Amino acid sequence: MRKNIRIGIDGGSFVPNNQVASGIQRIIQQFLYTLLHGNYTVSIFFYTTLRNTDKQKSSLITIRKLPQYLFASFHLPIQAKRDNVDVILCFSSYVSPLCKLLQLKTISFIYDFGFILKPELYTNNQRLIRNIDAGIVRANKLILSSYFTEQQLKEYCSQSEEPLYSVLYPGVDHLINISESEPANFISTVPYALFVGKMRESKNLLQLFRVFAGVVENFKGNLHLVLVGDIERDYWISIENEPEYFKIKSRIILTKNVPDSNIVWFIKHAICVMNYSSMEGFAFPVLESLALGAKVFTNDLSLYHEFETMFPQLYIGKTVTEIVDIISKANTRNKEIEKIYPSWEKYTQSIMKLVDSML
Repeated sequence: MRKNIRIGIDGGSFVPNNQVASGIQRIIQQFLYTLLHGNYTVSIFFYTTLRNTDKQKSSLITIRKLPQYLFASFHLPIQAKRDNVDVILCFSSYVSPLCKLLQLKTISFIYDFGFILKPELYTNNQRLIRNIDAGIVRANKLILSSYFTEQQLKEYCSQSEEPLYSVLYPGVDHLINISESEPANFISTVPYALFVGKMRESKNLLQLFRVFAGVVENFKGNLHLVLVGDIERDYWISIENEPEYFKIKSRIILTKNVPDSNIVWFIKHAICVMNYSSMEGFAFPVLESLALGAKVFTNDLSLYHEFETMFPQLYIGKTVTEIVDIISKANTRNKEIEKIYPSWEKYTQSIMKLVDSML
C-alpha cells in the first residue's frame, strides 16, 4: 500500500470523538479510530460544519471548519483540492459535481434505499434521494453496507447504468471492549426488554408495542420496556394517542441518547432486545446487541437473514408465544460467541485497499 495517502472525509455536522447520534456517525468514528490505530501512513483532512471543534484538535487529523451553506456542493471540494487529497470519502452518499470538474476521486457510501421504497416513512426523503443519486452518478466507486443494499441498487439502476461497487459490512465489535457503566438516574427493579435507536416513523414503534403487550400478557412476572435514543418529536406526539401506546404506557421507560458505556450496560442487563423497524440500513443496535451476546427479536426483514449464521441468538419473525418461551428460559447469553462477525479492522483494511487501487 502506498505511503502518506491523503484522505478527505465528509464529516457533515460531526467531528471525531463526539458522542455518536446516528449510524453514519458511528461508521465515521470507528473507521477513523481503526485507521489511526492501525499500520497505515495517512494524512487525514476532516471537513465539518461544526463550529466548536477546539476539543477535537489532533496532530493526526486536520479539521477544516467550513460554512454550512453550500458545504458539500461547493466548499468541501474546493478545500479538498487545496489540500491536494487523493480520495474523498463521502459518508453521506452525496458527491458534488465539482469533484469531477476538479478531477477529485471519490467513494460514496450507500446504506439502503428505504426512503425511495417507502418515502412516507422519512421526513427528508427528497434530500436523501438527491444524495444517493449524486453518489451513484458521480462517485468513482460505491461502498454498499449489505447484500440487501446491493439487490436494492440493482433494482434501482438499469444494468447499463450500474456503477462500480463493493459490498463491505461495517464492523459491529466496537462495544465489546467498552466497560459498562450504569446510567445515572435509571431505576428499574424488574426485568426489561430493550429498544435502542432513534424513535421515528421508520422504526415502527406501534408494532413493537403490540408485540411487547402480547409478551406481557403471557410472561410470568413484571416486565418493563426501556426505549433508549433520541425522539423525533412529531412522531412521538402522533403515537401517544394510539391504543397500542396506552396499553403499555405504565411499563415504558424513556431514556435519551446515552454514551456507549451506558448502552453496553443496558444491553447486558436486558432480558432481550426488540426491534420491529419497517426499514433498516444496517441495524447497528440489533447487531451491537448480538455481538454482546443478547437475545434479539426482530420482524422478518431480508437484511437480518444475512446475519443468521453469525448470531445464533438472532430470532427473526417469532410469535409472541415463541418469544415468551425463549426469554423465560435460563439466560443463555453466550459470552464466547465465535468471532466471525464483521470487524472494524477488516472494514478499514478493505476501504484502504480500495483507496490504494484508485491511485
